[in-house]
Amino acid sequence: MMVEILKGLGITVFLTVACFITASLIGALTCAGFCSKNKIVRTVCKIYNGLVIKIPPLVMLMLFALVVMGDRNKGTIFIAFVGLSLFVAANLTGVFCGGVFSVANGEIEAARTLGMNKIQTFFHVMLPQIIENIVPVYMSMFVMCMQITSVASVIGVGEFLSVTDGISDALIGIVISISGYFVIGTLGDFVITRIGKIKHIKAKDYPGKAEVR
Repeated sequence: MMVEILKGLGITVFLTVACFITASLIGALTCAGFCSKNKIVRTVCKIYNGLVIKIPPLVMLMLFALVVMGDRNKGTIFIAFVGLSLFVAANLTGVFCGGVFSVANGEIEAARTLGMNKIQTFFHVMLPQIIENIVPVYMSMFVMCMQITSVASVIGVGEFLSVTDGISDALIGIVISISGYFVIGTLGDFVITRIGKIKHIKAKDYPGKAEVR
């Protein structure tokens, strides 16, 4: 039983971390699409995000399992990974867009005036502020990502909750489940908090003297 519990915990950790990283990348790209000057790109991103965010993750996994495996109750870790990543990405898009819009226009304009090009402005002024502003919500999204991995059991993936649910003593199973999820969530919060401590350069402190581009 201990081997099965550790295996289930490993699957949950993998799905949580892999889905969250992938979802962050997809969410960032979608956010960039929302901010694009190209109307077609903005429209495509809005349609994608508006559709995916309204579909419950359970329904999404069952749909993918039905399409790929021919049985909505029979899936794989890869199907769970894809379905959960898309769902979390749709939610993260809003978080990232909120972070982008939270950066004061004055900071951006000042950075450009002092000689920063667009890339320097983004990485030295905007990105650190975006990270700092979204950390609390980003941590909540990580926890949500961890929690929804439990729906993978519906398509036959033996993740942590489904394994502990099979323990004969219900109380022990619940305690193990709570302990496992608490550890994963706490570690995730710690890492995200450390990332959020990245220092950003205020435009007025920028040492460069390059010409405005």
